[in-house]
Amino acid sequence: MINELVEREDVFKMAYEEYSKISADDLVRERIEAHEKYLMDQRTRERIAREEGMERGVNKTKIEMAQKALKKRLSIEDIADLTGLSVEEIKQIGNTNT
Repeated sequence: MINELVEREDVFKMAYEEYSKISADDLVRERIEAHEKYLMDQRTRERIAREEGMERGVNKTKIEMAQKALKKRLSIEDIADLTGLSVEEIKQIGNTNT
């Protein structure tokens, strides 16, 4: 099918010839592959940064909820149940607020 397209269309023929040249040159191919890997790695770093930022935001919200609940004198166990924080984390929050 590629051969049929190449034979019928000059643009495809030119593109195929350029692709063939690039494919034949190992150094160019390696550079292209390295650049593609760099782009994929960059997207991965950006995704991880977004996820970590969201996680920090969620943890900050949980801590703020625990602080408010402690001020209202809810039990540590109830706060742990509501926020998903551990009893030890809530005790630490309580100790830093006093």
